[in-house]
Amino acid sequence: MAKAFWMVAAPNERVAASTRVQEEVETRHQLGSVSKISMPTFRVGTLDSLMSISDRLAKDSKTVEVITERLLRQYRELAGGRDDVVPLVDGKECVKYIRAFEWDEARFASTEQLQSLVAMIMEQVARLEDDLKMRATDYTATKQAKSTLERKSQGTLMTKSLGAIVTQSHVVETEHMSSEFVVVNNNNKDEFVSSYESLGKLVVPRSLLLVLHDNEFSLYRVIVFKKGLEEFRANCRERRYNVREFKYDPEAFELEQDQLEQLVADADTQADAFTAWSETAYGDAFVSLVHLKILRVFVESVLRYGLPVNFELCLIAPNPKQEARIRMCLADMYAHLLGHWSSGGDTGDEQMIPGVTSDKEFYPYVFDSIPLPS
Repeated sequence: MAKAFWMVAAPNERVAASTRVQEEVETRHQLGSVSKISMPTFRVGTLDSLMSISDRLAKDSKTVEVITERLLRQYRELAGGRDDVVPLVDGKECVKYIRAFEWDEARFASTEQLQSLVAMIMEQVARLEDDLKMRATDYTATKQAKSTLERKSQGTLMTKSLGAIVTQSHVVETEHMSSEFVVVNNNNKDEFVSSYESLGKLVVPRSLLLVLHDNEFSLYRVIVFKKGLEEFRANCRERRYNVREFKYDPEAFELEQDQLEQLVADADTQADAFTAWSETAYGDAFVSLVHLKILRVFVESVLRYGLPVNFELCLIAPNPKQEARIRMCLADMYAHLLGHWSSGGDTGDEQMIPGVTSDKEFYPYVFDSIPLPS
């Protein structure tokens, strides 16, 4: 499948432009499929307004392409990182939507001024972008809070919540004494066991208790007089023993578990809602993109070919690796439209051609493309 659909606008001469392009590109040379895109009768306005709109459309077109692609990436990320899924557009696949395109009068009434139509499209896309940022921020915050709590319950003894490990029997807490919980790398546990009493003058002798160990770390309880806590902790840090800050509180642990369960439920709910919204938002953005592209081609065609409107917009789906041949075919068909620009000169001259903006290569026909999701 082609990476993009081409839009080619050319004047009707002896035969309709769409008929001629179809005969040459599709029927005679078999370089791709060609169809006609019907456009409503837009309110043209003044030449100055058309020039102004043309410049704006060049920038707006790029903006909408970027936002549409961003929405697709977000949807795919939420769909499990699958790069092959593409949301429907108005209930159709993207390709089918473009081929069967009809101007959406309910969303973008063609009786409006061209400036108003462009503004309506861009306002809709701006709302989608703002909504995307807000939803992504909220979803990320929930995921991060969930991950933080999950690390506490699933990590190593260095980070894991001690609430699920330490019981009342491990704790000695009085007015003058406190239980300190120390995580020691298993490579250093023999050293710690033999020397823990020397880590402070007020360490209670023979108070060491192994609470739990895993493949990497061991968790010990040591009883220390409260007046000697700072000395004990400083000496542990010096020897790279990790003293965990912990106060035994079974109610706090239960609350933490409830918070984790709630965050898991919230994250799942947000993910479902965000996925559904992204699916719809991508379709809306794609609709806006196609309408904006058609407006751009219309404005450039009026600037290029003049009034009254006597041109048609052709949709070309190039066959694989046939883009260059289509260019040659169209160049031969419309070489006569170059007029005095055929001896133009440098790029600076080309930028002054009506209907040609600086971001586009010049062709004897008006050209734009609709990128397809890859």
